[in-house]
Amino acid sequence: MGQKDLWQSDYFDSNVRFADVYNGIFFHGEEIIKPEELEPCDSVFVQHFQNQNTVKVICDKIRKWKGQHLAILPLENQSYVDYRMVLRIMQEEILGYEKQRKEAYEKAKQDGYSFDKNEFLSGMKKDQKFAPVIPLILYMGTDSEWDGAKTLYQLLEIDDEIKPFVNDYKLNFYDYHNQTDFSNFKTENKLLFEVLTNVADKGKIQQLFLEEAENYSLDREAAAALIGMAGIDMDLDKLKEEKEGKVEYKMCKAFQEITQEARDKGYKDGRDAGYKDGVDAGYKNGVDASITASITALMETMNLTLEQALDALKITGENRNKFYS
Repeated sequence: MGQKDLWQSDYFDSNVRFADVYNGIFFHGEEIIKPEELEPCDSVFVQHFQNQNTVKVICDKIRKWKGQHLAILPLENQSYVDYRMVLRIMQEEILGYEKQRKEAYEKAKQDGYSFDKNEFLSGMKKDQKFAPVIPLILYMGTDSEWDGAKTLYQLLEIDDEIKPFVNDYKLNFYDYHNQTDFSNFKTENKLLFEVLTNVADKGKIQQLFLEEAENYSLDREAAAALIGMAGIDMDLDKLKEEKEGKVEYKMCKAFQEITQEARDKGYKDGRDAGYKDGVDAGYKNGVDASITASITALMETMNLTLEQALDALKITGENRNKFYS
């Protein structure tokens, strides 16, 4: 599992964010699945065969949902294109149902249920019903859109004459690259997808962190995911605030910290340049060198354009113009 997958894995430990993903994608933002209705569920499906072969599937996140019917909701985080995803999820669903069958069969035996011949040979009761398994593939890759198959038909060489007799299999799939509106998400999921959409534009991410992040009370896992996806390398403790005994992480501090570090470095480099060139000329040269070093540090650290770096340092007017030469 890559570093981005680890951030995502911790991030979706939250039932609030987990439920919000399904509600935002499946139910247009309506709170059908409530966080308090979600229960932990074993993420490992194992099937043993008589020839001693074993198949094991590990899902990224699974919850049981107690609504009108019990449902199992596996969430697959993907930061790269897996061209066998359709086959993986087909197997995951099959093993999810097989696990339910086996557990129900063992419980019926323990309860002393009297199986008839067909039930015994089938390994399940005639009237057994299964909870639906509803996988969702959440593509989080930043390099490109998903270009793999999303249906079984897309993997088959199949003539039109026989196509009606071959069952298709379709993924529940979400690729943020194809979206422009994330308002269906009511948690920091909205901010996460906006960051992913603008990952190449650090100026836009800065704006998102400064303007939108204040709307969220972020925990450490959410802050880590956002910082990681934005490509910012910094100590999370610098974003931490304690208020009324509650710990929160303020994303607006991320760029403030980086900008301040750039300024500090620039002032030091500027003072050094000033001392070398003498007292009178040195002051002017030192200030110019300080600002130039700050701009350079921001552009290198945050991959900002010159214009974005000047905005971050609040340089305007004539002072701004001389840096374009």
